[in-house]
Amino acid sequence: MPIISFMPYYPDEKVDRTAANFHLWNWWGHREKRVPDAAIRIYLDKYFGLYRRADGGVERRIAILSPDNVCSFREKEQFTGRQVNRFANALMASHLFEPVEKNGGRATCPSDNFAALCQGFSPGDTDSPISLSFGSYVRTIVTGSWDQLLFTTPQSVTDLGPCRPEETILSHLATLCPETSATINRLFRSFEWVRLGFANHEGLEPAERIVAMATAFEALLGFPEQDKSRFFAATVNRYIPPNSLPTTSLLWGHGRTSGVTENAVGWWCREFYNLRNRIVRGDEMGETDLRNARGEEHIRIALSLFEECIWGLLVELGKLREEQRAPHFFSRSHWRTQLGLPNDLWYP
Repeated sequence: MPIISFMPYYPDEKVDRTAANFHLWNWWGHREKRVPDAAIRIYLDKYFGLYRRADGGVERRIAILSPDNVCSFREKEQFTGRQVNRFANALMASHLFEPVEKNGGRATCPSDNFAALCQGFSPGDTDSPISLSFGSYVRTIVTGSWDQLLFTTPQSVTDLGPCRPEETILSHLATLCPETSATINRLFRSFEWVRLGFANHEGLEPAERIVAMATAFEALLGFPEQDKSRFFAATVNRYIPPNSLPTTSLLWGHGRTSGVTENAVGWWCREFYNLRNRIVRGDEMGETDLRNARGEEHIRIALSLFEECIWGLLVELGKLREEQRAPHFFSRSHWRTQLGLPNDLWYP
């Protein structure tokens, strides 16, 4: 039985892009060109017609995610589910990284827009009951006739118009999807926590987002068992561009008895991880706890610095050179402004 992978709410109805060996294209806009087999088109037209918006209209954002540069629906034994999931997470992260001003002033999409699903199908058989399964903790199997099933777009999935990914990061991440080294495994595992941190469903508290992003850093950077704040600060500083940031020394640690010297980036890392620890201990959190001394949201700084670590990792992996990274750094890197850092301390 062939399997199709797709993103039902991808935020661009005109998408038709390739990245490495992956191809992402909108079903309704490109199916005639991409799927020459009429039986497959008829079946999938009917299947995707089950996805409906709140107003009853057909969901037009369905994007097919092919693990190669041609339209192919692989048999179950050939299906590369992990690579498809990794590419979906790379798409999500590269969209979250794109700042609002580069998206026509619109808010960026939440991670809910990048859910990736897969479905086996039998071309030509639109009479037998259709069976689907859902869930990540409790797996529910739903079987019903075609005229009884509808999948309504969740209210948490936004529709703010086309959102754009950060193209350079996406292109490099796509090439890493097949790799299985410990570093690459941590990279893609960290995106699962970013997904939780920027989900839009009801009931997700700001403090939970902080813990999710702290865990994303832990996964990405490979935190040790001990001395995590120091490691966090040192490793993020390793991944940001060369600089001449000044340092300050303060008393730190339990009882504030030991002197620690850090630059502004290192102090933010320590503050952020200390905030994470307070949250998981159950300390009361107010609005000011979720912002730095300049009034900037810690979760926004975290996402921007997380992106910076991805750039640094790509340099470390030899995917691009530091001089290629520099233009992106000066046009992006909102964390510099959020931490109050001047522009003349970089690449000394």
